[in-house]
Amino acid sequence: MPGLYAFRVKWLKQRDIALFGSDGVQDVRPTRVEGVDQPVHLLFLVAMGTPLSDNCDLEALSQAAAQRRRWTFF
Repeated sequence: MPGLYAFRVKWLKQRDIALFGSDGVQDVRPTRVEGVDQPVHLLFLVAMGTPLSDNCDLEALSQAAAQRRRWTFF
């Protein structure tokens, strides 16, 4: 499955993100972290306290934003 490798979380942490969301899952499969099924989830939720949004419908979001002519939110 597509997603992030755990070592990429450091890059996002350095940018002080407040929320991480995607139109799929966050963790790549296989994870390459032995014994850990979802290391990205663990790092974001437990270590960093960063909320996650899985499986977002970004197509619908972009259509709603265009309809409202609004390009920033959250």
